[in-house]
Amino acid sequence: FAAEINLSRSHLKINLKTDYSNLNSFTVKFLSEFIYLLFIHLMVIFTWFLKIKHGTYLTNIYRDKMVHKQLDHHIFKLR
Repeated sequence: FAAEINLSRSHLKINLKTDYSNLNSFTVKFLSEFIYLLFIHLMVIFTWFLKIKHGTYLTNIYRDKMVHKQLDHHIFKLR
């Protein structure tokens, strides 16, 4: 996850440099940092929200799906 963030950060910087070539580097740096921080905060809040709201619920659904897949596989084998 950390690697992904670093990757997106450098990617944002490159994008901003190409998009706003007429602006000075300070503005570009500020914008990229701001977007990067905003992105991280959104991700953290989103994951935290999901954990609180549907933490066990989501894992239960996933587990049930896996169990069903395995059962289907066994039934298919028996046929």
